[in-house]
Amino acid sequence: MNRTAFAVAALVVATVSEMALARPAFDKSIFTRVLWAHHQVESITCAQGPSCFDRQLVRSGGDSVMDSVLLAHMLEDVGMKGVFVFGYPPSVLLDGFSRADNGRVAALVANVDSLADQPGDKSRSDEAVTAACYGYWREFMQRNSAVMRHPSYARAGSRPVIGLYAPGLNHLNRPQCFAEAVKRVEKEFFPCVWILIGDCCGEFKVMAPWIEVADGITWYSPQSLPMLKEYAEGMRTRFPEKVFMPNVRPKWQGANYGSAGVEAGVFTGIMRKVFDFALDVSPDGVCLNELAEFQEQSFVVPSYQTFDTWWRICREYSRRLRGLPLERKAPELVLSTRKDLLLGDWFECEILGFQVAGGSDVELDLRLADESGEEFYRFPKRKLALNKTGDVIFRAPTAGWTDRLAVIPELRYSFNGVESDPLWFRPTRLWVGNWPSDQIWSTPIDMAGKARVQSLWLTAIGKTPGFRVVKAG
Repeated sequence: MNRTAFAVAALVVATVSEMALARPAFDKSIFTRVLWAHHQVESITCAQGPSCFDRQLVRSGGDSVMDSVLLAHMLEDVGMKGVFVFGYPPSVLLDGFSRADNGRVAALVANVDSLADQPGDKSRSDEAVTAACYGYWREFMQRNSAVMRHPSYARAGSRPVIGLYAPGLNHLNRPQCFAEAVKRVEKEFFPCVWILIGDCCGEFKVMAPWIEVADGITWYSPQSLPMLKEYAEGMRTRFPEKVFMPNVRPKWQGANYGSAGVEAGVFTGIMRKVFDFALDVSPDGVCLNELAEFQEQSFVVPSYQTFDTWWRICREYSRRLRGLPLERKAPELVLSTRKDLLLGDWFECEILGFQVAGGSDVELDLRLADESGEEFYRFPKRKLALNKTGDVIFRAPTAGWTDRLAVIPELRYSFNGVESDPLWFRPTRLWVGNWPSDQIWSTPIDMAGKARVQSLWLTAIGKTPGFRVVKAG
């Protein structure tokens, strides 16, 4: 066989192979110009952590179905269509979504990495790996077919959606075995839509063989902008029919149990930056991580710690994703500070301002009071342009604050010639010799206090009236 004939034969073989692996077309509108989120169902009904600031702000009072009804309306508020459910079967969640009757949906998640050989392990034949995959997915469908017929289960067209949590997948695994197993399972049960949830999976060329045998990809953690651009180009040129949803969360780092917070001095900036990354690559939709993972500090649902700050950011970027008009006419500001701070570190405070129609500036007058409510520090006034969503960071040294137990921010602002009343926020506690938590308080201005009262601090740190502050000395 000459070289030309050999090349033609190779092309024919590759084309036939791709056709054999090709997934059928489906309606992906359920993922288009909407938000999705990962969700561990137990987190919504059993908020993790012993302290008040780890608890959800919005709860039904113990009725788990009503928790899910509330969640459905909250999802609708920010343009979030559905959730990928990790952990327990989502029967209660689905029942609540159906009762809410507002089109919110949920999809099951299974772990795909356990189905194929680990990188470098070639001891099993393709037939053995395919048989193992088929056995797993057949049992999965037998166990969950009833759930997938629920009226509020996520469907792309008529096909139930299944999330494939895929940590560490690469080209050494065998996607063709997965594809063959799924083909047999779908023939025996019903066609589905399989969405990869990548985690530590690497660049596009590594994941392309897996994307080819699935119906789309999202992630469990945010990706860098160069990585997203690489995926966006690959998805447009090779897989335009498949789902492409970048991931967003409030922090860079992964799980740091017990103390994981938002990096000091960045506050809401991480979430806004990765949202910008996501929207820059013109995705189908965007997926949040996670709704209520309090244990890893990845939550975005309203809480005592951050009120609804993350939710407001989701709402704003969802508006942009959906192309909805900007209707905000008055300043919507959010003040974020550290919950606690080691004496000697810099005190930092972020004031976030959402874009306002017309784009006028707002003048910020930030002052600091001690635990008794007495003002002791005043920052120079600063302006924040509201022609786009942005922030101002105020910083001050704490080395001379040794006679103070806490720092309480007090904010006044002026917009279009109208000055606000003083607004009081939750304090940053000052420690000597203790390790600070690296967590934050975040408070929108419409949730701030209007009085110079010590009880604001006592309530914020979970104390009750009767706790007495004893000043140093």
